[in-house]
Amino acid sequence: MSFPIPLQDHAPWRDQALFDTSAFEQDLATNASSISPFRTLLKQSAIRLRALFQQGVPTDELVLARARLMDEVLQRIWLRFFTADALDLALVAVGGYGRGELHPGSDVDIMVLLGDQALEVHRSGLEDFLAFLWDIGLEVGHSVRTVEDCAREGAADITIATSLMEARILTGSATLFEQMRSVTGPDRIWPDVAFF
Repeated sequence: MSFPIPLQDHAPWRDQALFDTSAFEQDLATNASSISPFRTLLKQSAIRLRALFQQGVPTDELVLARARLMDEVLQRIWLRFFTADALDLALVAVGGYGRGELHPGSDVDIMVLLGDQALEVHRSGLEDFLAFLWDIGLEVGHSVRTVEDCAREGAADITIATSLMEARILTGSATLFEQMRSVTGPDRIWPDVAFF
């Protein structure tokens, strides 16, 4: 089994009240600003998660549920700025979020993975995408890297290497993501002999 496992394969539960997709889509369609529906969704989901915690729902289920909610939110936002079939970029969850652990108050750690020439092509869209995340109130930790950047920076910094090993694709080019995984796996960046 490869790690990390997609969240939908191991999430023990999902509360429909956390993300009512039909109500959200209706809110988006009838609201002049797309920022407001996303802000409302994030606020309401935080309230719901807090209530579930107070009702005794196990914390590990709640952090998985919050990560899954964030997956859906980020995927929807991504498609506002990029086409689903873009082959030269991918949105990737990294660090604890990549593991599927998103605690309340945690930064949402993401990486935009780029093909070699993608930055020039998508610079404006990337700037708008990241600005939108801040506008809706997300605390985002982000990086923008090519596959080569990932290999170089992972080899130089164990925290980056670990973050990349826990990475999980959210949307975009699966091929690009697999290229990154192949050059940043534990056997490539930090072989046992070098690590120990």
